[in-house]
This record gives sequence, C-alpha cells and structure tokens, in this order.
Amino acid sequence: MKKNLAVFCIASAVMLALLFGLSAVTENYNSQSKNSLLTFQRIVRSGQETQPEENFNGSDRLQNKGDVIYNNNGDEVEKYQAIKSVLTEVTFADYEDYLEMYEDMNQTAVYAMLDETEVKDAKVTPVLVNENYFEFNGISVQGEGITQKMINKKLRKAVISRSFAEEHFYGQSYIGKTFKLDGTRYQVSGVFEDKTDSFNAFCDDGREEVYLCYSGYEGYSEITLDYISAVCGTKGERWLKKADFVNLERIDFNEKNPCVNSFGSLVLTLLAVIMAVYILKVWFYSMGSLGRFTKEKLQKNYFLGFIRQNPVKILLRVLIIVGLPALLAASLYLAIYDFRIVTYYIDTENLFGISAMLNNLSAVLGRESTFAYGGDTYKINLYNFTLTVQLLLVVAIFAVVGFWFNSFASFNKESKTASVAVISALFIVSAAAIIVYLVTGGSYIFAVGTAYMAIIILFKHIRDNLKGYCS
Repeated sequence: MKKNLAVFCIASAVMLALLFGLSAVTENYNSQSKNSLLTFQRIVRSGQETQPEENFNGSDRLQNKGDVIYNNNGDEVEKYQAIKSVLTEVTFADYEDYLEMYEDMNQTAVYAMLDETEVKDAKVTPVLVNENYFEFNGISVQGEGITQKMINKKLRKAVISRSFAEEHFYGQSYIGKTFKLDGTRYQVSGVFEDKTDSFNAFCDDGREEVYLCYSGYEGYSEITLDYISAVCGTKGERWLKKADFVNLERIDFNEKNPCVNSFGSLVLTLLAVIMAVYILKVWFYSMGSLGRFTKEKLQKNYFLGFIRQNPVKILLRVLIIVGLPALLAASLYLAIYDFRIVTYYIDTENLFGISAMLNNLSAVLGRESTFAYGGDTYKINLYNFTLTVQLLLVVAIFAVVGFWFNSFASFNKESKTASVAVISALFIVSAAAIIVYLVTGGSYIFAVGTAYMAIIILFKHIRDNLKGYCS
C-alpha cells in the first residue's frame, strides 16, 4: 500500500506541475497580448493609371456603351484609352492624408522598420512609430513615450530599452538624455523594459530597437509603412476593414488568441469528463438508494410519519440528487468556457482531411512568420512558441492522467485513512489555488484543474465505498 501511495503522490506532483506550467504559459501570453490586434502587413492600396487600349484587360473596372468607354464613375474616357487598377505602397504621407480625411484613423498604430545603424558604437534598428504603438502592443513605457503633441511638432524624440539606456548613459534618470543617430540628435522621451525572462526572450528577434517619433525623422513622408494595426472591436478596426488596402498578409489576433486559451479548456474538459463518469455513478446509485429507502420506510409508516422520522436522511438524499447534476453542469461549463475553434484553418468542405488541414496551418504560420510585423516578429513568435509548448504539455497531461488515476484506484480500497488524507491534501491545494486566482486574477487553469482533480478522486473514493456512505 505504501508503494502505491508513493506512486500516486509522485503522479499527483507531476500532474500539478504540468497544470501549473500550462496555466503559466497561457497567462504569460495573455499578459503579453492584452489587445487583440487586426494587422495589415506590407500595405498596398488601390490606384489608377492610364494605359493604351491594347493593354486593357476585360477584368478591369470599365464599361463599354457603343463607341464610348465609361469608367466606374460614369465619366467618358477616350476611345483608345482605358483606366487600369494598379497597386501602390502606402507611405507616411498617405497615412497623414488618411488622418485628415478620416477621424477613426487616429485609432490605429503604424510601424516602419529602417536599416540597421550604429548608436554609440552599438548596432541598433531604428523604428518609426506613432503614439498608439506602445499601448496597442502592451509595451509599458517609463516617461512620455511618443505623444500626439510630439508628432504634430515633428520633434526628434526616441524610446529606448532599459538595457540600452543603462549601458550607454549615466545617472539615475535616462529621460532627457540625447544621442546621435545617422548624424541627427534625438532626445530620449521614454524607456521600456527588456524581455528578461527566458520564455519571452526566446521569442524576441534579438534586435536592439530604438523607437522614433515618425514625424521627426528626416524624409519620413516617403518611407513605406511596414504595417498598420488597430485594436479589435474599435472604430480603428472597422475603418481598416473598409479601407482600400490590399494587404499581402492579414494577421487577426482576435482570431488567434482564443486558440491559446483552448488548450487549457481541452485539459479541463478531459478532467471534467472523468469527473462526470463518477458523479453520474454516484448519482444513479443515490437514486436507487433513495427508492429502496423510501419503499422500506413507507411500509412501516404513513407518509407524514416517514418524513418526520427521517428528515436528515431524506434531505441529504434530495440534495445529492439535485446537487450532483448542478455540479456536473457547472464543471462542464467552466471547462469549455474558453474553448474556441478557429475556422480560418479548417476546410469546411473536407472536415476529416487532417493532412490538408495541417498543411494549410503550416503554410499560414510560415507566411505569417515571414511577413510578421514587417520584421518585428516577437508577437507572432510568442504565439507560435506558446502553442508549441502548450501542445507538448497537453500531450504530457493526457499521458499522465490515466497513470495518476489508476495509481489512486490501486490503494483506495486498501486504506480509507490514506485516501481521505490525499483527498484532503488535494482539496487544500485547490482551495489555495482558487484563492490566489480570485485575489490576483491569474492561474485559472491551475485553480480549476486542481479542483477537478480533487473532486475526481473524492467521487472515485465515494463510488468505491458507496454502501458505507449511503446506508
């Protein structure tokens, strides 16, 4: 019995560690991706140019009426000329034109990465951004950062990393310090924290990025945007979807982010199903026990006398019969609450084409990794790496859960005292996890997962000792 108990304790520790790891990875991604972004990469927009009729393609947006050619606006065009649609890259000058024409454009973030250069003998990558970039991407900045006032006045302001500031500047405060970049002096208006933990640092591209107020950079108006993004659910997103952008790659994190939480839901659903089996077994036994108990007592007493003589036992049985289905429904709801299926990767005409689905997923992830953020691949790398780690943890949990459950079953009938002790220990762990979750708002998967583990072995223990508990 001691050997089986030791095996169960080890299996429980492994399960708890895997659940904690899955919860930590999921919460880390959610903290790094507070905003769900709709992003257009390497933006181009529709334009028009005049070309000879022999180059005119019937698919171009023109109509013919007799000997006269009309464009979409109904304007007459010369007989031997045609207007063809072309694509042009979007520059900061175009972006500022949009800002003047459309009020909702001020709820977007822009990004343009420049060629690598040197600052104080260190290689850096200048990046032109606007005032929304840091907020939209969840980057905490000490100081003013980049503001609309700076953009309007075309100030040469910069936001640098803390490690770069500590290495190249002296003093306690780095705000207000200056440095030269390609012969132009910039003033530091903000400092952001580096990704120091190993998980997030692994997803970083390793570049030392210096973020510049885009309007303060000489010749900025002719520089092409690498991406433009908006927070999902805002007016900025609605404007982007209506704009005449013809994007080479569209990354919608509002579609992607639910996938991260779905891995936790998958594990919780597995535990909830195991729990449901034993809850239902106890429930069916309780129904039969209530029937037998009622039949036996009613033979000796009138109905009211039966109730008066057995109020506690009747109340307990009714609570079990009503409460267990409620517990089961609540546990299944908590398990699948965050479960989402992203139809973007699914071929609805061939739902069982797993190979084609995986190939499509691989192709999409490959394109996104190549084009992501115009070279700033951190967020898409974090997403892909998080999914990979989650997948490995889920596989490990699925492999361990059966071993964990069987190890409890092997000693459960041998010693009620040991069973009650381990059940109590798991309930204490789950109670502590739930309190931490309610206080800090994190570790949902770990809190609910440990509670499910405790309930599973509790009902397994009750099921194996039903006659003793339900007599």
